[in-house]
Amino acid sequence: MVLDYAHNPAALAAVGEFVSARWGRDSVAVLTLPGDRIDAQVAASAHAVARAFDRVVIYEDVDLRGREPGEMTKLISSALAEVRPEIRYVPAASMEEAVTLGLALAAPADPVLVVYEELEPVLALLGRLGAERSEGVLTGARRR
Repeated sequence: MVLDYAHNPAALAAVGEFVSARWGRDSVAVLTLPGDRIDAQVAASAHAVARAFDRVVIYEDVDLRGREPGEMTKLISSALAEVRPEIRYVPAASMEEAVTLGLALAAPADPVLVVYEELEPVLALLGRLGAERSEGVLTGARRR
């Protein structure tokens, strides 16, 4: 599992390249993007994810930063489909639901990227799911 605050196209492309080079297999992204980014930047970020990941779970930040509920999910979904119409993506109502869905979509050895708004709630959730930190790496989260 990879946790990253990547919130722009270059960062998401770099993380995608890292995941591909490190694991070289199907991958899942649990994705949120800040609502205060312009639509073109949100779309470019989603395009980078679509190029690198096979399955995507989309959730919205708690702080919508001026967006309406559901607006970012629609924008990200549309942008993913522009690049890869066949990409599998699912919406989630919260970070907790998104991480749980992301783990469920992944086979046991598949890498899962979690892009987060706040790190501590993600770490707490992963701890509740049984993940352990090993040399800066989280391992062993229960997949449902």
